[in-house]
Amino acid sequence: MTDTTDTTDPDLRADVHLVTGGQLSPDSVGPEEFQAVVARVRAAPDAVLAIAAELFLGAAFDPVRQATQNPVPLLEMLRDVAPDKVRAFGESLLRAYDGALVLYDGAPDKDALLGAVSDDAFNSARRLDKARRQLRRLLEAP
Repeated sequence: MTDTTDTTDPDLRADVHLVTGGQLSPDSVGPEEFQAVVARVRAAPDAVLAIAAELFLGAAFDPVRQATQNPVPLLEMLRDVAPDKVRAFGESLLRAYDGALVLYDGAPDKDALLGAVSDDAFNSARRLDKARRQLRRLLEAP
């Protein structure tokens, strides 16, 4: 496997968006394209994780976008190919999720929180919390 870490490859960037946007399945893109995307992603873990870092970590971290794009399936795809890098990325992402969900986590009554914020904000927090739980399961798996 050769990973040239080319984060400018438009096809690879499109693959990352497809996976994190939840549109990658054999039913949605066809079985052959599904296998092709998985193969491209798995063949370039360094580049894929660098693209994901550009999109999801540091200054690019946007809790609202994170609620609609989930990098966990991408990490699951790469877990056995680049376990240490996936773990490091996942731990960084988990810290960002925890920071973004401080108010949500601190609300003893989620119904009261719902009354204090917009429906969109509350639903975004719930989706982000779901992604965080998926990420924790991934990081806890052997």
